[in-house]
Amino acid sequence: MRGKVFFLLWMVCIATHWGFLTRVSYNKLSPKLQYIVTELEQPRNRNNQIFLVDFIIQSNDPLKNEVLKDIVMYDVRSADIYGNSRLFSVETRIHALTNIQYTDRDGYMIWYLLKFDKSYEVRRWAARMVRFIKDDGFIRGISYLLNYDYYFDTFSYTDPKMQKTDEIVMEIVKSLGKGGSPKAVPILLQIVHIQNHLPQTIEAAWESLESIPFPNPAYPYFILSLKDTLKNKPEQVPASQKDQVDRVVHTLTEFITNNFERNLFSPEDLDMAKGERKDAEQKSKTYPGD
Repeated sequence: MRGKVFFLLWMVCIATHWGFLTRVSYNKLSPKLQYIVTELEQPRNRNNQIFLVDFIIQSNDPLKNEVLKDIVMYDVRSADIYGNSRLFSVETRIHALTNIQYTDRDGYMIWYLLKFDKSYEVRRWAARMVRFIKDDGFIRGISYLLNYDYYFDTFSYTDPKMQKTDEIVMEIVKSLGKGGSPKAVPILLQIVHIQNHLPQTIEAAWESLESIPFPNPAYPYFILSLKDTLKNKPEQVPASQKDQVDRVVHTLTEFITNNFERNLFSPEDLDMAKGERKDAEQKSKTYPGD
């Protein structure tokens, strides 16, 4: 009798957790979605998987987003360098990833993929999804990744791995510009200031800075210092980026002038900015690429 009770409990557990699903119960899905999930559990080639995912995307089931997320996130840590998990091909995962209707609550999923997924293609597409997340905590998390996981002390233009990694940075930078969050300004300023990236990435950072309205800055002295550096040391700016630099300098000038008028900056701020600039110039001797 006791054995039968344990067997029934085991069957209940199986019924509430189906295969790759972790975010939603199989029993809560519509019959159509239950059928598709069951089919996806079977060994299938890439084209058949994508065909089934299309049915999920077209479904009216309110839980379809959760199923798509489970397809993307299934077995991330064990997926190979091409992005194929034990169940889903990389093309299937990317197809699901790019058809999710994102909210700010999905920021951690994007951050997790950018940090842990071994596939360049999956991370590149995840970087393009950054634009849909506006949460301040997520922007801070992206800044952390750019400062640590996607940063090289000495960047080499001849290292294919570094170039591929920086191409992901470029996609993140473009997404931050399209997202338009003022919280992204400091990390974008850092990318153009240190200039330890591909020229295309730095140019994308300039263009993103142009598209984001400058806020009352978290780092006013750094912005003042950067503006002065750009104006007085044009030899540090690659010729291909001079137009972007001129526009950003103009934007910074207007921004600083307007904030003086609103008494957000004072003459003492200018003096302190000049002092911090001298300190920055001393530290810049240790910056990679200088």
